[in-house]
Amino acid sequence: MSPLWQHWHDPPGPCILEIFAGCGRLTSELRRRGFLAFAIDTCLNPNDDLLDGAVEQRIFKLIIERRVLLIWLGMPCTTFSIARRDDGLGPGPLRSDSSPMGLPNLKAADRKKLEIGNRLLFVTIRIIVACLMVKIPFVLENPHSSRCWITPLLQRLLGLQVCQYIHLDFCCFKESWKKPTGLLHAFVNLQSLARTCKGTRNICSESGKRHIALKGRAPDGRFRTLIAQPYPQALVEELTSLFAVQL
Repeated sequence: MSPLWQHWHDPPGPCILEIFAGCGRLTSELRRRGFLAFAIDTCLNPNDDLLDGAVEQRIFKLIIERRVLLIWLGMPCTTFSIARRDDGLGPGPLRSDSSPMGLPNLKAADRKKLEIGNRLLFVTIRIIVACLMVKIPFVLENPHSSRCWITPLLQRLLGLQVCQYIHLDFCCFKESWKKPTGLLHAFVNLQSLARTCKGTRNICSESGKRHIALKGRAPDGRFRTLIAQPYPQALVEELTSLFAVQL
């Protein structure tokens, strides 16, 4: 089987694109179920940089030519994360609820991170608008608490009647961590995935066990936040089943 990213520039048929794909778990499951699917991420192919205008234009071309069945966007949430706090224990915040596009007077290194985060947001929104124009299904995924959802541009998209937003928790898909997640989508029905944990005192209502906090390192030395990055296998299987019926 070819690499997950190979040949997406000129697919041999209608395809699904997983953009900002990370390890490409969704793409792998889609291929296993018979879809023509491709994963786009610099960690898979350094040439697939969404900040490269040529890469963005290739995606637009596929959208306009209707060679895409669905686009999934797992936009990096790093600069939008509420985990960045001004507590001296880790990286300080780059944004706030009142300034979701960025705080003033940041240091040069933080300003650069903020600018990259904003550019990724803008290209994400441009892709979504292109999908809306030709009525191609799309899904944007980010943490439910991400400040991206309160940026003016995404607020406008959230206000469109055609767009839907659901909140789900990863623990409801057989993971040991809760990880509340939001999905903004259009032209595809994902309502059956809107499952959230009903547990209290950090006890999972699904497993009856305490949620693993996504802090620090696991016993094998890996950061828990990195371990929790891939989508739950149970979630990608349900997503693929929904796409098989609806696309």
